[in-house]
Amino acid sequence: MKTLKMLFIYSFLLIIFFNSCKEKNTLEDEHDHTEAIGLIIYHNGKPYFKVINAQIDTSIAKEFLVPLNEDRYFEVKFIDTEGHEEVPSESSKNFSWVLDDNTFVDARLLPNEKFKFKMRGLKSGKTLIEFRLNHFDHPDFKTPKVPLVVK
Repeated sequence: MKTLKMLFIYSFLLIIFFNSCKEKNTLEDEHDHTEAIGLIIYHNGKPYFKVINAQIDTSIAKEFLVPLNEDRYFEVKFIDTEGHEEVPSESSKNFSWVLDDNTFVDARLLPNEKFKFKMRGLKSGKTLIEFRLNHFDHPDFKTPKVPLVVK
């Protein structure tokens, strides 16, 4: 009987232990998540292109320009709901883009960088691009499709 009682107690403790181990790691949940309403793309430390509240800020540029046969390096920062610029610190966040026609540019993230990229114009012309802030494999934020011009 004593053995059965001890087995019951150990089983109960194991169930509690395993259930507590299943809890979600809340380290990422403890700090604010990036909630973007826009983005600013920088080139050489200066604003190059900006979208906020689904509108292009034409005071910076009306289109995203990529030079033909020349690498151009960029860094992206996101604008949060309070208007602050930030680079997301969450490991689950990453930056990407979707091109309507990927024959116009060669676009790549820089090695070991989640928010820095380069583009090289491959042929003159115009297409559309949508920039994204992803949470794992789905976008948390997308710009509207904006003009990308290679010249």
